[in-house]
Parts: sequence; C-alpha cells; structure tokens
Amino acid sequence: MDCIILQNTYCACMDMSIQLRTLLPDIQIAYIAEEALQIVHWLTQTDSHPDCIIADTEACDGDTIDIFRHAGIQIPLILTCSSPDEVANCSGLNVAGTILKPVSLKGLRTMLPAIYNYCSL
Repeated sequence: MDCIILQNTYCACMDMSIQLRTLLPDIQIAYIAEEALQIVHWLTQTDSHPDCIIADTEACDGDTIDIFRHAGIQIPLILTCSSPDEVANCSGLNVAGTILKPVSLKGLRTMLPAIYNYCSL
C-alpha cells in the first residue's frame, strides 16, 4: 500500500509515519508534506498513484479540503481534524474517514477497515 502523509508540521508527519508503520509494516510512504499544494504539485509531476492520503484538514498553506477540492484530488482521503465540524463540507472529495486529533495508534487502528476496504488495496 502506498500512502501520502500531510500534517502541518514535520514532526507530526514523522510521528504519523512511525505509527502507520507500527500498524501496517508493509506500508510505503510515497510522499510526506506540510502543505496541501506540495501534494498537488507532486501528484502532477510524478507517475505515482498512491492508495490513500492521510491529511490534516489544516495544512500550513490553509484549508486542505478546499485545496484538494479545487485541484480535483480523487485519491481516497483519511482526514485528521480537531472537530467533526471541520469535515462537514467535503462534497466532491473521496473521503474514506476521519480521525480526531491528537492522532494516536488507537485512532489509526479504528481507520484500518476504511483503509483496507475503501482504498484500492
């Protein structure tokens, strides 16, 4: 499984990467970013087709949901958020699920069925 991680700090990206590898030893982290536009740019410049994006709703460059919607991102998303209200308007996006912050192994573990069933594994 190939995954992209978007968190608003590099430390949060690294922590997410470690947690994912704990739960899914075979996971491949295709790209890590702090800005949603970095992911949009990377996807347009590569031939990569990741299975999912695990993304903070508030990246360093603003509202991830709006940026991904505007860019037409259709890769399954698992969104990390402070409140369920943050993901209330996700129309037009392929949202597999949400994890409330702070992201923990328990929160990621609850998303495993969505990762396996919703993402193209």
